[in-house]
Amino acid sequence: MAINHAMKHPNCYICAMIRRFFKEIDSVEFEFNPMNILKLQLFQVYVMKDETRHRFHMEVSEDGNFKIADPVNCPPEYLALESKLSQTILQEIEV
Repeated sequence: MAINHAMKHPNCYICAMIRRFFKEIDSVEFEFNPMNILKLQLFQVYVMKDETRHRFHMEVSEDGNFKIADPVNCPPEYLALESKLSQTILQEIEV
């Protein structure tokens, strides 16, 4: 599912407010912080690795899915999880 298929108002705002949430993906906990609580466009994603908290961003792409916007800030072993991270965001907002 991509944003294009989510229930939304004509002005492209999602009907529900989006709040910070935590999800475990492949035994790793990620924290998702929306940069806009009404419109899905950008998330700060936090993850712990080697006792360091890393932050990277995921932004909506033209196809309505999310992609890692700044791969240089994402620990390399999590780059392959981009699709799962996107699905997690989209599932969180399903109505």
